[in-house]
Amino acid sequence: MREGSAGFRVPLTRVTISPGDRLAAFLIEVTRDRMGIIRDITDVLRDLGLNLHNISAYAEGGRGAIYLVVNVSGKPESIVSDIRNKFSSIDGIGRILYQVSEKDGLLIDTLNFPLMRYDDRIFTLTEEAWKTLTSDLTAILGSEAYHAIIYRIGYEMGKGFAENYVDIARRAGIEEPMDVIRYVMSGMLAASGWGRSSLEIGENSLRIKIEENLEAEASPKSNEPSCYFTKGVITGALTRILRSPVEVRETRCKAAGDEYCEFIVRY
Repeated sequence: MREGSAGFRVPLTRVTISPGDRLAAFLIEVTRDRMGIIRDITDVLRDLGLNLHNISAYAEGGRGAIYLVVNVSGKPESIVSDIRNKFSSIDGIGRILYQVSEKDGLLIDTLNFPLMRYDDRIFTLTEEAWKTLTSDLTAILGSEAYHAIIYRIGYEMGKGFAENYVDIARRAGIEEPMDVIRYVMSGMLAASGWGRSSLEIGENSLRIKIEENLEAEASPKSNEPSCYFTKGVITGALTRILRSPVEVRETRCKAAGDEYCEFIVRY
C-alpha cells in the first residue's frame, strides 16, 4: 500500500543552497550497520556546534553508506579534518570522502558520481528535454516512423529494466515472476520518475493504470492513445519477466484526454 504523490519530496539531485555559508559534504562508508550509528554521527556534529543541512543513508547486508552536508561557516580551516577524525573513531565507520563548497552558499554533490541504481548506472532527463527530443524526432521522421522507433527503443529498454527488477526482487527474496511484477516493477515506474502505477491481475491478463505518465504529459494532444514508448517498456519488461511473449494494448491515454493511461496485457 502506498499513498499518492506528496506535496513535498526529497530532491534526487543533491544540490545544497544556503546563501553565504561555507558547506562541507561527507560520504561515509558503513562497514558494520548497527543501531545508533547515525545518532553517533549527529552527536559529533552537535558537539562541534555544526548545523546539519541534509543526510541520507543506505544499508544492505550489513554494509552501506551515509551522505551528509554540514554548515562549517565561521569554523577554522581544520574543521573538516576534525570532523573526519571524529567520524573515523565511530564503530562501524570505514572510509570517509569529503567535498567543500568552491563557492560559498552552493555545494553540488560530486562524491556520489556516477549515479547508480544498484548495479546500473543511470542519468536524469527532464520532462522538457524528453519533450524536445520526441518532438524533433517526430518532425524529422514523421509520426509513423517515430512511433515504430520509439516503441522499439522502449521495448529494448524494458528488457534491460526487467533485469534490474529481477535482481532487486532476488535481493529481497522474491522469486515468482508475478510477484516481481506486483511488488517491484509497479513501484519502480514511480521510483524512476515515469508515473504512478497500479496493477490488477486477471486470468492470463494484467491491467496497468499509470497516473501522471511522463510520456503522455510531455506529448502533444492526440485523438488516440499514443504512449508508444511506455507500451514498449511494458512489453519488453513483461516479456523478460514472464519469459514468454505478451500482447499489450493501450486503452486509455492522458494525451488523448483521459484521466490516466491504461494498458491491458494478455499473456
